[in-house]
Amino acid sequence: METWIRQVGVADDTERLKSEIERVEAVIAAVKGRAAENRLLARSLGRLKELLYDVDDMVDELDYFRLQHQVQGGTIALDNQPQGMDLNGGAQLVDGSRDNSGVPNRNDRKKRSKAWEEFSITEEDAEGKPLKAECIYCHTVVRCETTKGTSVLHNHLKSVNCKRKRAAIEQTPIPSSDDVGAQNGATISPHDSDRRKRMRSDEVLAHKTAANTLLWDKADICNRIQQATHQLQKAISEVQKLHGLGSVPSWNLCQNTAADPCRRTSSLIQCKMYGRDDEKNSIIEHMRGDKPDSVIVLPIVGIGGIGKTALAQIIYNEPTVKSMFDYRIWIWVSSNFDEVRLTTEMLDFVSQEKCVGISSLAKLQEILVTHVASKRTLLILDDVWDDIDNSRWNKLLAPLRSENAKGNVIIVTTRKLSIAKRIGTVLPFELGSLQNEYFWLLFKTFAFGDENYKEHQSLTIIGQQIAKNLQGNPLAAQTAGMLLRDDLTTDHWRNILKKEKWKSQQLNGGIMHALKLSYNELPYYLQQCFLYCSIFPNNHQFLSNELVCIWISQGFVKCSHSTERLEEIGQNYLTDLRNSGFFKQVETKDPTLGDQTFYVMPPLMHDFARLVSGTECAVIDDLACREVLPTIRHLSILTYSAYHEDQYGNVLRNEKFEGKLRRVVNSMRKLRTLVLIGNYDYYFLQSLQGIFQKAQNLRVLQISAAYAGFGYSACNLVNSTHVRYLKLSGKEDNDVLPEALSKFYHLQVLDIGLDICSTVPNGMNSLISLRHLVASKAVYSSISSIGKMTSLQELPDFKVDSRASFEIAQLQSMSELAELSVSQLEKVTTREEAYGAKLREKLHLEKLHLSWANNLPQDKYDNDMNFEPCLSKEVLEGLEPHHNLKHLQISGYFSGTSPDWLVSTVSVTCLQTLHLEDCRELQVLPSLERLPLLTKLKLRNMWKVRQVSVPSLEELVLIEMPELESCSCNSVRDLNLSLRVLLIDRCRVLKVFPLFESCAKLIIEQKSWLSGLSELTVHDCPNLTISHTLPPSSSVCRLSITGVSTLPGMNGSTNGELTIMGYHNCGWDIFSGSPDKPTQLDDNFLSFHHLWALTSLQLEGYRTISISLGGFRQLVSLKTLEIRRCSKVFFSSDVLPEHSCEDMADANFNALPSLKHLEIFRCGITGKWLSVMLRHARALEELDLWYCNQILGLLMEETGSRSLNHTSMPRASSASNPDGLVRIPSNLIPSLKKIIIKWCNELTFQRDKDGFSVFTSLEKVTVLGCPKLIQSLVHKFENNDQRNGRWLLPHSLVELEISGSPETLQPCFLEDYNCLKKLQIGYSSSLKLLQLHSCTALEELVVDGCESLAALEGNFTCLKELVLRDNSGLESLQLCTCTALEALTIEDCASLAVLEDFGALRGLRYLDVFRCPGLSHCLERLSSQVYELCAGLERLGTDDYSFLATSFCKCLTSLRRLEFCDRQGKVRRMTDEQ
Repeated sequence: METWIRQVGVADDTERLKSEIERVEAVIAAVKGRAAENRLLARSLGRLKELLYDVDDMVDELDYFRLQHQVQGGTIALDNQPQGMDLNGGAQLVDGSRDNSGVPNRNDRKKRSKAWEEFSITEEDAEGKPLKAECIYCHTVVRCETTKGTSVLHNHLKSVNCKRKRAAIEQTPIPSSDDVGAQNGATISPHDSDRRKRMRSDEVLAHKTAANTLLWDKADICNRIQQATHQLQKAISEVQKLHGLGSVPSWNLCQNTAADPCRRTSSLIQCKMYGRDDEKNSIIEHMRGDKPDSVIVLPIVGIGGIGKTALAQIIYNEPTVKSMFDYRIWIWVSSNFDEVRLTTEMLDFVSQEKCVGISSLAKLQEILVTHVASKRTLLILDDVWDDIDNSRWNKLLAPLRSENAKGNVIIVTTRKLSIAKRIGTVLPFELGSLQNEYFWLLFKTFAFGDENYKEHQSLTIIGQQIAKNLQGNPLAAQTAGMLLRDDLTTDHWRNILKKEKWKSQQLNGGIMHALKLSYNELPYYLQQCFLYCSIFPNNHQFLSNELVCIWISQGFVKCSHSTERLEEIGQNYLTDLRNSGFFKQVETKDPTLGDQTFYVMPPLMHDFARLVSGTECAVIDDLACREVLPTIRHLSILTYSAYHEDQYGNVLRNEKFEGKLRRVVNSMRKLRTLVLIGNYDYYFLQSLQGIFQKAQNLRVLQISAAYAGFGYSACNLVNSTHVRYLKLSGKEDNDVLPEALSKFYHLQVLDIGLDICSTVPNGMNSLISLRHLVASKAVYSSISSIGKMTSLQELPDFKVDSRASFEIAQLQSMSELAELSVSQLEKVTTREEAYGAKLREKLHLEKLHLSWANNLPQDKYDNDMNFEPCLSKEVLEGLEPHHNLKHLQISGYFSGTSPDWLVSTVSVTCLQTLHLEDCRELQVLPSLERLPLLTKLKLRNMWKVRQVSVPSLEELVLIEMPELESCSCNSVRDLNLSLRVLLIDRCRVLKVFPLFESCAKLIIEQKSWLSGLSELTVHDCPNLTISHTLPPSSSVCRLSITGVSTLPGMNGSTNGELTIMGYHNCGWDIFSGSPDKPTQLDDNFLSFHHLWALTSLQLEGYRTISISLGGFRQLVSLKTLEIRRCSKVFFSSDVLPEHSCEDMADANFNALPSLKHLEIFRCGITGKWLSVMLRHARALEELDLWYCNQILGLLMEETGSRSLNHTSMPRASSASNPDGLVRIPSNLIPSLKKIIIKWCNELTFQRDKDGFSVFTSLEKVTVLGCPKLIQSLVHKFENNDQRNGRWLLPHSLVELEISGSPETLQPCFLEDYNCLKKLQIGYSSSLKLLQLHSCTALEELVVDGCESLAALEGNFTCLKELVLRDNSGLESLQLCTCTALEALTIEDCASLAVLEDFGALRGLRYLDVFRCPGLSHCLERLSSQVYELCAGLERLGTDDYSFLATSFCKCLTSLRRLEFCDRQGKVRRMTDEQ
């Protein structure tokens, strides 16, 4: 750029401006840190910052002229010189003329009044005298004719509106660790085209010419540079005056919020402490000490408001602590670590005499020693801020370390871990957030004054929402609680929640102030990056590459070395912020996003960022569409809640939101970022017109709406001069990018989406600054003369064509490429033509894909003679890349031999990945052993390769290699150790693979076989012999085996899961060879390596399977065993019926020691063999039986029984078939937590009616489709017997779900109390009476499909949700005890017409009534009897539209959601009254 500046004749002015910017850097460095304590200095620095932004804009516009000059081939339009003359007096052609009538003449003039410094002239008369001027603070235009002097200017500056705007500017955060000049990048340098800005005063001109050639006005540019230089000089002088001459008393410059007397603490306990018992007890234990003659220093460290002082107060007043010390001293230190003051305050605690007038530290300490000698003293130093050096610290503590010291203890609370580590004699006690249950009790104490408050349910719900936002910080709970306690009404609480008033900046010492300490430690460039992210929504997932590109676009990323790419530096920035706790790395569950890294700002950090960045960053949404400050430069508009879709997917208009948006448009002049997130419609675009017209300095524009009626057209509205980042959404394929886009010469990132195939304008190649284009491959291949876009970093699809502007020589000048894919190389005819791409000179190129069109099927390929193997080799020789290349893929290569640079000379010695695909003639592979850094090799569809020799790799992939017979390696041992991923697929003649052949030898040599392997896939390789069973190691996280003759089908994944399938692998000889022969899961089959780590095993799809429990003994970590769809399951001869029980009781024969979950699904397993498994599963917690028709009975063994014989005759229904009886061993009584039995039609419970009640730990029981089992568990007596229908259940049961209940059902328990919280009864046509008097803890009750139900009885004081569905016989419902009910759903209860004591449901929030014709009249009648019936109802669902006109609905003042639905899901027309 410097060369161009000299050519156009503005070098002298720019050099003076550059010099002033350097002075700014020096001045800012001199006053660093003082602005926060001095409003006048802060105002001057804020003004200086605004000037630097203007300089940025001006320099950026100057650079835009340079780029325009470059794109247009040396032609530059002149405004103040005769056409045809260049700036040096030479002739030059100019395209077009310029109308200069609307542009004011800005002659440099001396303004006597300082008031002119606060305005920019917008209109002048013919003599150049000012007529109108715009205030630089509030942008108000005032008339300033000379007849009125400057009184108009002065009066405007005194106006209320201007004062408020100026005050907002003065609050702009000042850099704490770097200079303001560096932040804006206003440095004139050849490498600064990505961070130069233009002066705001010429915004109108820029907008008018955005889509045309921006005309050059040398006089105007020079005047603006001179004016900017003059303004910088004035601003610097003002800062120097405030800093150097001391116009403000020095004490006023040094005030510190940390020393605010309002923050002073004392030893008195303020409130009850929650959740710190462990920390308290640990500290007290340290205080006891085993060295009574030493001084113990115990630091307590944590962020502000986390509870450090509260913990110290509790310890200070603990009775046991009082008895340990003679003196206890509490001192609030703060930032004023004054040894004289602190010693004087110590004396106040130990001496009755006042040391008035003594200022000598030595004298004071002598007096202190006389009092504390031979006395044990506890000293609390609370809220230490100063980073005290060791000498000052030792000086203060000298009296406590005297010869007669007696086990003194010092507790220090501080926010700085560095202080805690240096002065502590033990490790610091670091306090974190309170656990949820303790925090909720603390919050209730502050908000209600009672931790047990339960009266106002709606306030409790709102309070829980607020508490969740406070992130476990006690001080935040106290602040919010005090605000809430002022008015215990839902309106007040909802207002607090909506406005988040606990985040007020006026709350000194709160959580936000604490986070600012960490923030101040960051370099300023990291502060910028962090604060910028506040414009995105909370929990927004940032894609690392996108975020870094946005930072680069704003000029935040600085390049310190010319060899470093900005993207690499930006990634380092993000890493630093993550390491400092300002971001956390997350994993995405979206498989379409691939292996990309995402980052999220923790919620408290996000809140803090929004608080600190409030003068430059803003967010508009439907909840907070308030006025935007004139200083705002970065803005996001969130429309998630403002716009909704109809049933057809159309976005519904929101006129109210549009109106709010228009009202804040006037403050958008300085905007540099506009991010739109969410859905919106065409009318929303209309409301943005004002923003685009006024915001002429935009750098970043992101429009990410899926249903927007606009997208690409936004390019026509934006000033192209400064934009560097554009993210736009097209509606559909073939959308046309506007021609105006070709004028965005500064554009660095254009993101139009990977899924849309858009049409690019003819001048797309004019985007010479573009670094990243996020688009479909078709977009790349359609750009003509793409070689002009020399800044591109990635080119994922360059299609070579013989047409002009698409030849391979286009790549010649694209030296910045880091990723390149070249296709259709068959159209390159000579080595010399290939040399034209100059791949060998692209030193940044790391990833390269070279492709020929060779996708014919084999039968057509053999007959096609259009390809020339020798020619393709010549072309590939000419495409030799730079030796820095790391990843290479070659596809469709015709030749039978590899190029010399991969075989003989081997220049790509940095290669890490080699991928060869569809190279059907290739027989001689590259010299892999000469690639020392190679870690990944992928060969696919290589028809003529018969043998492969591989080095020690981490990843090896062989797919569709029809002639491959053997794969060898240089060192089996090295490959065995290094391999992490192995995939072999459709290599049907492959017989030899070294690791599979040598596995036995490795084991004999005591070498681990594939110990580091994480992924193993072998598919359709029938001739491959694997002599050792799989998986080979505990590190395997993905395993898939099919079509291997010596192994069954297997599928495994992370967390130690393994599935072995019988019917998926027809090539497995054991299965397909003899269908009647059972599959033997014996020691040989299960002799996998590292099966001790297997946690889940699924056996599926075997006709007959024989299980060896002896083989299962090595599955010591197996927690889940599923046997599914196996026609016949039995155990092999190592477990014989006549001695199985004795052997199974032996501790040395425990096959399934860790099994927690056993599931049998559609299997032909008998009760006898299931009993065998249960006796081995001594830790079983869950038993699932589905469709097991051969199991006929369940029998509990007596406690202590070991000799029951499986051949003994069971009772009752299983007498004719003893194999159908399952004996449940008594050792499962304390462990079993869940029993799920479904669709076992003949199953019954044997012997007594105690049933499941003996299981002391049982938490969940599900019995569905087992009518005989329910009947065998429920007592049946005469109809009038009170014991009729009793079902004895364990007191530990939490959830019960059944179907097929008898006429009467009354669950009961052995103990007086129980834990049953959820009960579901479904499809019980016989059930008439449901008695739940014993279920006193019930919170959720669902009764579904009980058509005969006539009465529902019970004490439902804890019930929160009641669902009655399809109970046609139910006529009335008693609700008098349902005082805690929150949700009531009644559907298809046609006879229900009475809701007794419905008025007792004071806490009801959700009510759904569908297809219950009798209830509308019932509720109407009740509403006339009970005042404010259901006043707290928030949601109402109904299908009876006439119900809406009743008095009941008119009383629903809290209703938020109303749902209509008839049986067909349609909404009928409603009357006006409804």
